[in-house]
Amino acid sequence: MKNFLGIVLMGLTACAGKPVYETRLAERRPPAVLLEPSEQPVFTGKTNADLAEYVLRLEQALQECNAKLVCIGQE
Repeated sequence: MKNFLGIVLMGLTACAGKPVYETRLAERRPPAVLLEPSEQPVFTGKTNADLAEYVLRLEQALQECNAKLVCIGQE
């Protein structure tokens, strides 16, 4: 039994060398076009119609920004 235990312990010391695998972290960044800031429309109107048009431009800018975030999340 002592011989068997000695052989097992000697076998285990052979595993104490260099690791068999190596872990590497790869940094992945989204494409630069997705990291560009979205332009915020500026309100320059004076009428209610101008305000309605401005709201539509704000909604479009928000949709474009959200589309970029979705693309980044899929990377």
